[in-house]
Amino acid sequence: MMDSEAATQERRRAVLLDVLRRQQIHSQGDLVKIMVAEGISVDQATLSRDLRSMGITKGASGYEPTSLGETDRAARRRLADLLKEHLISVESAGLILVLRVTSGYAGPVAIEIDQSGGAGLLGSIAGRDTVFLAFQGESAQRRYQADLAKLSSRHDLRP
Repeated sequence: MMDSEAATQERRRAVLLDVLRRQQIHSQGDLVKIMVAEGISVDQATLSRDLRSMGITKGASGYEPTSLGETDRAARRRLADLLKEHLISVESAGLILVLRVTSGYAGPVAIEIDQSGGAGLLGSIAGRDTVFLAFQGESAQRRYQADLAKLSSRHDLRP
């Protein structure tokens, strides 16, 4: 079971990524205000550490989450461990990837996918043994499927 500090950090980082995907933000001060409005109490020093550890950079258009694996290395390691142990199959359905996992592990897999982010990944929905991942386009979906195959060490899952 996850201790409350780790759970708080995971929730804060998930909200942070969600906020940065939805809007352009140019200052940490503004980001702190938005996080508080989202129900996450965070100070600027903690936010700065989160941004740095998650690999989020500030560009001309503001803070920008990076692609899968660069956003949060710890989440990527956790995701790889979960996939190696629990991923059964990956199937493509339009702009959706359908992941079959060991019963009871869809939620944890979806949480780590959400935490890791990824270019073109719109979101996830988890059931008991199935995770649906929606993508903006076919190329993003194929790249993500290849990355899942690599993370899980399951080369038979490549697109």
